[in-house]
Amino acid sequence: MRYLFRTSKTFLILFVMTGGIFAQTFNMQGFPSNRAQFAVSFMKSWLDSPTDYSTFSGLYELSANIPITLNYNFVTSLPISNVKWEVNLRVENEPEFEESGVGNVFIGVQSNNEVTDGRRSSALFGVFLPTADEKAAPFGLLPNAYEMQKYSPDIITLYFNYAVQKTNNNGFRFGFEIGPSVFVPTGDNKADTEFVAHFGLNMGIETPKIYFGLEFIGIAIISEDVDEFTDRFINALDFGVAYKGKNITPKLFYKIYVDEDFERMVEGVLGIGLEASLN
Repeated sequence: MRYLFRTSKTFLILFVMTGGIFAQTFNMQGFPSNRAQFAVSFMKSWLDSPTDYSTFSGLYELSANIPITLNYNFVTSLPISNVKWEVNLRVENEPEFEESGVGNVFIGVQSNNEVTDGRRSSALFGVFLPTADEKAAPFGLLPNAYEMQKYSPDIITLYFNYAVQKTNNNGFRFGFEIGPSVFVPTGDNKADTEFVAHFGLNMGIETPKIYFGLEFIGIAIISEDVDEFTDRFINALDFGVAYKGKNITPKLFYKIYVDEDFERMVEGVLGIGLEASLN
């Protein structure tokens, strides 16, 4: 845990020294800027289980979005999973468990298109490298199934995302994103190659300082054999708020799964984030 807090502290110091940007999304992909952007986030889930997670158990992520040309940005992210089960007196002989480890590192390129009449679009393509820790990373699947490619060990993922966002004169904002992912097993993983599609819809009200938003996100496992068509999908609903400060932009959101299986396991997920950009 010590290296997690040390790295997060370094990012927070950087935030205070830089100019702010506006938090654009909660769980969906953000849009690029012509300035270097940095972010740190934390997601914590509550499970419908007798197991007690410690306060700082959850998903941490450090990310950057840096211009490399006038029209394209370099994008990278480092997810980190930290899990600790505390002894629960309601369960006899329950073992303690504590693991921390990185997920799959992402490297990619995102198009940086101009805003026209309040509308902009962006395409993102990249690769999730097979760096996930086998013990800690899979715990990220329950709080963040929408981005399962970040927490799947011995998998290299080819990822594509296309997003559109529109803001009208009254501050009403809406948009969508969609794209495929190809999960290719590596190393000793004998699983089949899987094809997964992700999709998201968002809407909200934007003022000069505050954004209130709602996101409906989901994935569809295309290549999996299922009994019913709806079994291919895992869907969730995010709602939250972001505040544009002078130097940092914090955001806070809450996720509820609307998938029957995940809804039984996960009562809810709290997300906290900070974003900043270099002047």
